[in-house]
Amino acid sequence: MLSLAVLLVGFGIATGIVAAACILPVKDWPLSRDDKPKMLVAWVAVLIGMGVHIVLGSAKRSKTQNGMPSVLMDLILIIDARFGEIVMKLILGLVGLFGLVIVSTSRMPQLEILTQFTSLTQVSPLNAFLVGYSLDSILELFGTSMEGTSQVKSLIK
Repeated sequence: MLSLAVLLVGFGIATGIVAAACILPVKDWPLSRDDKPKMLVAWVAVLIGMGVHIVLGSAKRSKTQNGMPSVLMDLILIIDARFGEIVMKLILGLVGLFGLVIVSTSRMPQLEILTQFTSLTQVSPLNAFLVGYSLDSILELFGTSMEGTSQVKSLIK
């Protein structure tokens, strides 16, 4: 229960960071007070994207093991066991969201090719959802790869 409480506080802090980023008094900052609702919707979309990827991955694993998805069975135990991973996903979600904002508002010549495609240069809920889904997919890929490597090394010893 303590892990769940800490994660809820972490989620609140991350949401506060997204809201506060819209009121920063920094010259040439791409966000303004008017962008706060749009950014909060994008933040929720990133989290939903990550959540959908987690649920789909769990459903795929449970299908191969002929059982119920483990995410739905012991949620509190899973949160406690994967606390660090969940915190890392929250941080990565923030990085992804602000990366999307920077890429969409950048005037860098290297990113000029992106401005030709309007769907890539907008901070929309769909793009934010796809960022969250993709980030979770990449994180799971590297996590699985590192876990497999450590298991092989433990077998060699």
